[in-house]
Amino acid sequence: MGYTIPGADFTISPQLQNNVGKDLGMQLGRMFASIGPAFAAQQKETNKLNQIRSDYETTTMVENQKIVDEQLALGEKQIQDKSVLDQWSEEVIARGKAATQAQIDMRFGNLNDEQKQEQLGIISNFNKYNNKSLEQIGALTADINSWADPEKRKNNVVIGNEQNGEFLLNTMTMDFLSGKNVTSIYGEKATASKTLNVKGDDNELHSIITVPKNGSYIKTMTSKNDAFMGVIKKGIEEGNIKETPDGKGYIFERKINLNAYGGDNGFDFVIEPQAKINPMKILQDSNFVNEEGNLNPKAIVRSSGDPESPPSTYQITENLANNKVGVRTYEFLDMKTLEDPNGAFMASVKADTASLLSNKRPEVRAANLSLNYSVSNIENWNGKTYKGVKDFFINAPAADIDSFVNETIKQKIYNEQFNKPTGNKGESLVPLEIDKKLAEYLAKENITQPDGSAYKSKEFIYTREKYDVESVSKPGSDTINVYQNVLDQLNAPGANPALILSTPIQIKGGNKIQYDQTSEVGKPQYVILGKDGQPIGEPIKDIETVKLQLQRGI
Repeated sequence: MGYTIPGADFTISPQLQNNVGKDLGMQLGRMFASIGPAFAAQQKETNKLNQIRSDYETTTMVENQKIVDEQLALGEKQIQDKSVLDQWSEEVIARGKAATQAQIDMRFGNLNDEQKQEQLGIISNFNKYNNKSLEQIGALTADINSWADPEKRKNNVVIGNEQNGEFLLNTMTMDFLSGKNVTSIYGEKATASKTLNVKGDDNELHSIITVPKNGSYIKTMTSKNDAFMGVIKKGIEEGNIKETPDGKGYIFERKINLNAYGGDNGFDFVIEPQAKINPMKILQDSNFVNEEGNLNPKAIVRSSGDPESPPSTYQITENLANNKVGVRTYEFLDMKTLEDPNGAFMASVKADTASLLSNKRPEVRAANLSLNYSVSNIENWNGKTYKGVKDFFINAPAADIDSFVNETIKQKIYNEQFNKPTGNKGESLVPLEIDKKLAEYLAKENITQPDGSAYKSKEFIYTREKYDVESVSKPGSDTINVYQNVLDQLNAPGANPALILSTPIQIKGGNKIQYDQTSEVGKPQYVILGKDGQPIGEPIKDIETVKLQLQRGI
């Protein structure tokens, strides 16, 4: 781009063209005599203008160089990787030179409007790049520094799908960028490179790691985990891992768009994971368990709506050796009450769901789902199919995403708290698979799913199981005859329990059971009598519980 300085006016007046031959000598003398001083003055003015240009050029160059130097100094502090720093510095210097020339051309160049806009763009790009490039690189640099620091690393995780090689690729990339020696990690013939590519104002960091198939890393990982080669294979299928042209190595390649790194629409290698939930505290806050972690009375389905009424029970027996029988007695957890949409439990579940979904990036959601809830794949939900967790978070309807995360959190709580011993001998909280007989019992007792639908065979129901081993009395003994006779009488049509149990009947444990003569009309109840003949515990209000006591004696 050139520029011009106005010169002297050397044009000749039309009058000089007349009588040239007659007065040539005189005219030339006069002309030079008059032009000489004007030429000298013009030359002096031109020199002044040239000095202005020179001063402007110098000033512009100096000022722009200050900006470049300041930017390079900032970059040196923030960019720890020397190769990336060098490549970035070259870009800043080149843009600084271009901006300087553009400013000079704008001041002194003979430019049209289009050319002026072009130069303004060069200047603007320099300023934009200075303002944004370090910010862009800084987001990744912060993650690299955190990953390189052993203490900070404890609170951070690398994201990525573990099944398709994405997590492996991301972890290897972060290790390489954080300064680890690739040959010491991945084998003697491993290589790595990183390149900063600039397109317009966009910065892209291109990382390539090549790992030999017969190297120590691949051999070690294969020997330690039989799932490793499955991850490699899946990674190749989905493009996260490539093979070298000669087939002797694997290529782990990452192109990182620094402009969008860490943003809602970008990517982020390292995150601080969502805080883990406390299942026990959630159940305590919901008043489902007490401070000791034991089930509260309302946590058990009762034979009536009264929390003081006896629990609904279901028994399964198994024959053992030496005239023994194993008796499993099940009480059912009241999941309908627990999952009340307006209750404290579901409020906690929904709050944790909102926390997980507060980050809009699908890879971050997927990482938290895997880390905190052990879900690494989603193939089907609510009648729809998906290619994985990220695909689910990208394409599933918002209502399906909410319902899936809600259910995931609930199952996390249930698996930890409703599948373990209670601390009492022979007692555990267990999920029980429902068979046809149990399904019929649950329907009869009106014990339903939290949403009110019936339990079906092959589904599971959460229970408190009590297991006893009891002796089987030989047929014909007085004891078994008494128990059976009383039970038969109670099961007979038109039976009168008050009359049948008017006298104490021996039951298991050395105690006796008897109809409570003080019962209100229409509200019969039965008392357990200790060895001293005095009532112990709360009266039994349900005749079916009395029958169960007799059955256990049998």
